[in-house]
Amino acid sequence: MEGITLLALVALTMSVITISLSYLSWSGSGRSFRYPFIALMISETLISWGYYLGASSSTIGDKLLWNSVEFAGYVSAPIFLMIFALLFTGNKAIPPSRLALLSLPAVLIETALLTNDRHELFYTSTSVSDNFFRSFDASYGPFFYIFCAYILIMVLNSVLIMARHYLDSTGPSRTGVGLVTFSAIISLVTIVANFALGTDMPGGIIVMTGLIAGSIPLFVGAFSFELFEMVPFANDRVINTMQDCVIVLDENDRVLFMNRTASHLPGCGDRTSLCDDVRKVLPMLPKDMLDITDGSSDRKMPVISIGKERFEMDISAITDHTGVRMGKLVVMRDVTARWNAEEDARTTHLKLDLLNTITRHDIRNQLIILEARLGLMRSRTTDPDMVRHIDSGLRSVQNIDRQISFAKDYQELGINGLAWQSLDMTFMAMDQLLDLKKVDLTTDTRGYEVLADPLLSKVFYNLMDNSLTHGKDVSRISLRALENGDHLEVIYEDDGVGIRDDDKRIIFEKGVGAHSGLGLFLCMEILKTGQMDIVEDGSTGKGARFRITVPKGNYRIPEQAKN
Repeated sequence: MEGITLLALVALTMSVITISLSYLSWSGSGRSFRYPFIALMISETLISWGYYLGASSSTIGDKLLWNSVEFAGYVSAPIFLMIFALLFTGNKAIPPSRLALLSLPAVLIETALLTNDRHELFYTSTSVSDNFFRSFDASYGPFFYIFCAYILIMVLNSVLIMARHYLDSTGPSRTGVGLVTFSAIISLVTIVANFALGTDMPGGIIVMTGLIAGSIPLFVGAFSFELFEMVPFANDRVINTMQDCVIVLDENDRVLFMNRTASHLPGCGDRTSLCDDVRKVLPMLPKDMLDITDGSSDRKMPVISIGKERFEMDISAITDHTGVRMGKLVVMRDVTARWNAEEDARTTHLKLDLLNTITRHDIRNQLIILEARLGLMRSRTTDPDMVRHIDSGLRSVQNIDRQISFAKDYQELGINGLAWQSLDMTFMAMDQLLDLKKVDLTTDTRGYEVLADPLLSKVFYNLMDNSLTHGKDVSRISLRALENGDHLEVIYEDDGVGIRDDDKRIIFEKGVGAHSGLGLFLCMEILKTGQMDIVEDGSTGKGARFRITVPKGNYRIPEQAKN
């Protein structure tokens, strides 16, 4: 009776362990290898109960019946262990042909056992044993030794697969892989011990002890990262106190974790509804926002709306040590205040643009009228003082017009983005915009194009206008380009009187100059948008020379220019 009670307790303990581990892996894991793991637990349960019921039976017929149940677990367990090892180490799927090949010997062995009374190739003889734990004594036939070789080879291969994976693994995953490998080694040692000690100790006791010793580390090594480490890591104090919303999802978009900030999202249900579909927990979340396409590990969303609030969303795939996707990490940042401020700024900017456009248009209309009347007054008077005052008024009208033009250009600066522009074409186009008289324009830009603001033509316009206005007897204006190290130098030169050394460091400041003082300042601002610099390094009395520096990547020679 004591032996029956002991075996019953062992079988019951084994059942509790296998059922618990199967439930945890089924309900908490999304990994494909949970299926062979659960099947392996079922096989171990068959072994334990088959052995217990066979040992407690009184007739040889009943003992052999339960022995066939026990052996069904013996021959299937190595198959499921092998499938588990293959999937755990990164094989995406086991081909049906391989499954059939793995299962065929097991089917033949179990068939030989069930039909043993016809051929006696598994057991040549059987009889009730005096030792309760041995159940029955038997003489073994060739199929029994085939069975022993089969399970030994299968388990040894599983151990080798896991051992190789352990040697290749690094970082935090190494511990889990090591535990799985250790469990496989326990299975191998159990089989070897069963064969080596079978004459001195009942094999069923050895196997059941090994199964109990190996099942728990196998589960911990395979599933602990997913079930016990990932969520607590996300539940760390930093995660729970950060202002961003953090949501951890499994592969089926079920919520595994939400930090405190995420629990206050609009429409969010009770946090106790974890493990529900995220669209049930967050019904206001757009349905297609959580999709990650195959081959992509993350996705950054534009600003999305949830209720009246705006969020930026980052979705990243959570993968295990083999790179298999097992869930998603969703991080949402509340940008409602920023978005509202930007929207207000955009609205204000549009209103100001409209106001500026209308105002400039109206002022220009009045200037045209004022200039016409001043011109009419000048044509009807010969009084020198009156002519002097009228001319001063006309110059003021022209200055106001320049300032309005500057305001328009400055307002448009950077709005339309950068564009590739030919230095030669942009420079030579000034011949149509300015009265060059007898000034000769020459270029040697070698076909270079620069990435600059569309207002680049204003740079050359202002440089030429300055040459014509302040250079006095200018007869030649040239533009050339040459590559110098990691940048391009665009050199503008005239043969006028040049610029005094004292003025060179201030000519690009706003308000410096004989007229509006805005021309060269605008040139510098236009060039800055294309990451270009401009300096004046000419010699006084020998003409002005402006050197524009273009960084690498912002200049090129088109293919047609090369040819």
